[in-house]
Amino acid sequence: MKAYKHLVKYSLAQGYNISVWDGEEWQVSHSNKYQNIIDAIESVEEANIVIRVPEYGNRVAWALIIPFGLEDDETVADYTDNEFMMKWSLAYDKAQKGLMLLLEERKKQGREFPRIVLQFLVTGQNEHQIPSLKTWSKEIGVDELQLKTTQIYDFENGTELIPSDLGYSRYIPDGKGTWKLKKQMENKCWRMWQGAVVTWDGKVVPCCFDKDAKHVMGDLRVDLMGKIWHSMAYQQFRTQLLEDRSQIEICRNCSE
Repeated sequence: MKAYKHLVKYSLAQGYNISVWDGEEWQVSHSNKYQNIIDAIESVEEANIVIRVPEYGNRVAWALIIPFGLEDDETVADYTDNEFMMKWSLAYDKAQKGLMLLLEERKKQGREFPRIVLQFLVTGQNEHQIPSLKTWSKEIGVDELQLKTTQIYDFENGTELIPSDLGYSRYIPDGKGTWKLKKQMENKCWRMWQGAVVTWDGKVVPCCFDKDAKHVMGDLRVDLMGKIWHSMAYQQFRTQLLEDRSQIEICRNCSE
């Protein structure tokens, strides 16, 4: 049985629910049914599974699953010490061994690809592990280590998820006892003219921050992308963004 199936089966046995995302863009399933979750994972090229307390409760763990054979393979780690990972009974040692096996196999075949990119979402709970992560990533020979900031919902009143090193945070204190986005919001966004996001069921939304598809620009099951791209709905959304971006909810927690 594949490792992710073990993870799903164990998590459900502990009473958790699991959300399956198509990469970081769109949720395709949220369930406590084993086969529903497995079908969702196997329906996408890059599955991000999020393990939660039932009914969309607190996240307890997550894993990014990418099949071998792409030009870029990514292994994403939330935490680097066994003590924290064992709290959720995840076999972190197996993840480390799997990554090293992938690197060894690439070296054995004399290949430059797939490139191995190790991503680490920095939070207040794991930032102390960055030095050891940098050392370890050099030792095993990954091609790149990416330290990424984390999007946090309900950040305004502060949370332990915000790193103490604000260089790794999207948020800063506003001087009034609350928090705000580090980057000042401007009435512009290159993404509106660069691309769009298509959900699993064909809906076209402006960007990956619209995770709940609140701003549907069109439906590819009905219209061609060119028609949607130049539609009145899209033009009105772009106009609103240029005039007052703060009125668009998905933009108020955006790092762009």
